[in-house]
Amino acid sequence: MSVDTSVPTDSADPDSGSVDSAIEDSTPADTTVADTMVADTTVADTTVADTTVAETSVDSAPADSGAPEVAPEASVDTGAFDAVSGDAETAPLPTCTDTTKNGLETDVDCGGGTCGKCAAGKGCAIAADCVSSVCTGGVCTASSCTDTVKNGAETDVDCGGGTCGKCANDKACVGNTDCTSNLCSGGKCVGVSCVDAIKNGTESDVDCGGGTCAGCSAGKTCGADTDCKSKACSASGVCAASCFDTEKNGTETDVDCGGSCGGCAYGKKCTSNTDCAGVQCTAGTCTGYVASCRQIHTLNPTRPSGLYSIDPDGAGGNVPFQVYCDMTFDGGGWTLYLSKRAGEASVVSTSITDGSGVYLPQAVVALMATSATQVHVRTTGMAATRSITSVAGAQPIINLRNGHVLNVNTTIPGAGSSPAAYWTGPMAATAQYLWYNCGVVPYGSSVGTYPDLYWACNNGGGAHLFPNFAAWDLALPEEAIEAYLR
Repeated sequence: MSVDTSVPTDSADPDSGSVDSAIEDSTPADTTVADTMVADTTVADTTVADTTVAETSVDSAPADSGAPEVAPEASVDTGAFDAVSGDAETAPLPTCTDTTKNGLETDVDCGGGTCGKCAAGKGCAIAADCVSSVCTGGVCTASSCTDTVKNGAETDVDCGGGTCGKCANDKACVGNTDCTSNLCSGGKCVGVSCVDAIKNGTESDVDCGGGTCAGCSAGKTCGADTDCKSKACSASGVCAASCFDTEKNGTETDVDCGGSCGGCAYGKKCTSNTDCAGVQCTAGTCTGYVASCRQIHTLNPTRPSGLYSIDPDGAGGNVPFQVYCDMTFDGGGWTLYLSKRAGEASVVSTSITDGSGVYLPQAVVALMATSATQVHVRTTGMAATRSITSVAGAQPIINLRNGHVLNVNTTIPGAGSSPAAYWTGPMAATAQYLWYNCGVVPYGSSVGTYPDLYWACNNGGGAHLFPNFAAWDLALPEEAIEAYLR
């Protein structure tokens, strides 16, 4: 900008001196600001543009005015400001491996939801900060089996995993050992059963014994006889085999028969004739039946007393049936046909066991008697002291074939007057206990018939199935009188 500083001549003050002097006194100093710079104002990545202060100049008076030259035009030069350019220095971001508690961490490199959970003894704010899921007083505490939290190796709250007690039914599990029932199914502990293929509950072995499941088979573990099918638990805690445990075991060739047990019935497995109650073993199968216990004993004298199947009519229409065979008394081979317990009514049956209180049908007994020669009567278990045995081929077996009582009288063919003619044994001398001793009983009459054993004149019915209680030492109701034939 130019400023006209010329002064009109007519306004000059003659007393003030020369015009030049006046002008000199008013000439401002050089106002040019040399290289004046604005201080650095660098803000990160921001540059202030160069700023120049516009020059200021004062024009000298025109030449024809005669005025002296005015000092050069003053200018102010601020110069250019170049801010320092570059990235601002920043602090490093926190990590879970910088060995420093920073960020959201509740302890060094753990907790806060951004890093892994903290171990016991480390700082925490909430349970989720801790490996144990237990934060107490700002500190993670170790897992335990009583902290009501599923932690550690537990499979459910405070149970399972091998470190705590076993879990109850319906609790989570990963294996059978996690459960009190020892049965984990579908990730849950389930209840005990006798068909789960696991030894659990009170079982003495897998799915057997213990009073809750069926008896165990031979060879299985037991703690008492009741744990076994055979009702025999050995001293070594193992169920022993027997001939009555409904299983094929021991030396048996089929279930409860053959080997050291009784002969097997028709169609059962065998290895030799001695395994069969029948006559022979063909291609590993019993193929026939014998007529009596005597034949079984003849085939195999080592057979024990017990139940056997017989078929008195052989190929006839009668089916085989089961009887009890006494293989020890007087050489063995006796077939039981009548059992009468004291104080109980006897009933007819198609099979018979000792002490059962039943008798075989008269037609069956008559058939067996055709091949028999003797009759034996005794109190159960007292053959040596309370028994009588008929002489082979004598009148008692004949009467039995004909359906009559065993004692004889004068109207029955072959009758005699002395019991000794027909009976032997400890009770034979006491004739009145199994002997006719009064009146005549008509042969073939309706009284004195099978299954009655004897005739007594002093009894209203006459015929008796049961002899004198006291004489035969029969205790109520455990003992019975039994009749055999051979």
